[in-house]
Amino acid sequence: FFFHPHAANRDSSTSRGLGDVYKRQAFHELFHAYQFHHEAASSIGFLQFGGPWLIEGGAELFSELILYQLGYQTEERFSSQMELKLLSKEEYLSGTTPLNEITGQGAYYLGAWMTVYLISEVGYEVYLVDFYEDLHTVGVEETIKKYFSTDIPGVIKNFNNFLAQENDILLMRLNEVLDD
Repeated sequence: FFFHPHAANRDSSTSRGLGDVYKRQAFHELFHAYQFHHEAASSIGFLQFGGPWLIEGGAELFSELILYQLGYQTEERFSSQMELKLLSKEEYLSGTTPLNEITGQGAYYLGAWMTVYLISEVGYEVYLVDFYEDLHTVGVEETIKKYFSTDIPGVIKNFNNFLAQENDILLMRLNEVLDD
């Protein structure tokens, strides 16, 4: 897993201080450790099938969530950080590049919202336990089929419909998902 102080600076304009940036980065990497705790875990590249959207998105969401749950940021700050991750939403939805082909910051931020969508469909505990276990034992394609009765393009299409909602509605859905 990668941690470099200069990589952490990508959020410096929206952070209360450099300490928050380091905490966010540390929790992001800690969630990667969780993602690969399963005995059948393979390399991160294996689970980044067609791009980092699935793995990086989960780590991005949970780094924000852990900061909030541990009291390092308020609920308002958590919502604000998640809303910032929607800045590329319109460009993504009007474009032709599917989520699993996006790289860079967009994959992290949109992937965080994909994670919200996945949790809204299968539940918090199933996502954290069963979903990751299946990712490691049967792979990305079969896990998506098992939980969503569709293939990767199908789940991305469903996510796009979810993402097309107004930001206020998405933030309400985020709170509903996390309150379960």
